[in-house]
Amino acid sequence: MNTRGNALKTAARLLGGGLVAAAALSPFSTHAAMPDYRTVTTSRLLNAQKDDGWLMYRRNYESTGYAPFDQINGANVGGLKIAFDMRSELQQGHEAAPVVNGSYMFVTTPMDHLIALDATTGKVLWKYDYPIDKKALKTVCCDVVNRGVALYGDLVYMGTLGNHIVALDARTGKVKWDTALAPPGVGYFISGAPLVVNGRVIIGDGGG
Repeated sequence: MNTRGNALKTAARLLGGGLVAAAALSPFSTHAAMPDYRTVTTSRLLNAQKDDGWLMYRRNYESTGYAPFDQINGANVGGLKIAFDMRSELQQGHEAAPVVNGSYMFVTTPMDHLIALDATTGKVLWKYDYPIDKKALKTVCCDVVNRGVALYGDLVYMGTLGNHIVALDARTGKVKWDTALAPPGVGYFISGAPLVVNGRVIIGDGGG
């Protein structure tokens, strides 16, 4: 099976049972050998249910959360084995669904850390830790979780506990822009995954 096929099998395993654990965290870093990245277009998002990746938090705009892949079925599910296993040093809840585009798997952890992995091998391609203003943690409700990212073009988008939306280069993890929606510590926060519709990033604020 080709690299994409192997990545899909790995992604299906992880999406079916949840990511075993997030990567060990360290300051932002990049790695030299990067796989090709396929641009995420409006057309691909509109047809996300048929895509061979997992392009948004709940797979498609209908939020079915269902993958039509057939590599795993009732006859072989009992033979599944762990492809890779990574652990985070954070003890808070990990609630993000992995988002997969080709060989790239994106997963967020508590405290607004974003990790890009090779979906076939589990190798860390890059990591990004958002610098959270301590004031933001005063008014966060229901744990310091981050529930995932959105993809569009060649960027990956993440909301933060301090009410920011940050866009990073999907290939390298370099920040392209960082927009504040509200001051930190005033009762608003973002823990949900963004959604991209017609090229616009949509996100809801939490309130406490």
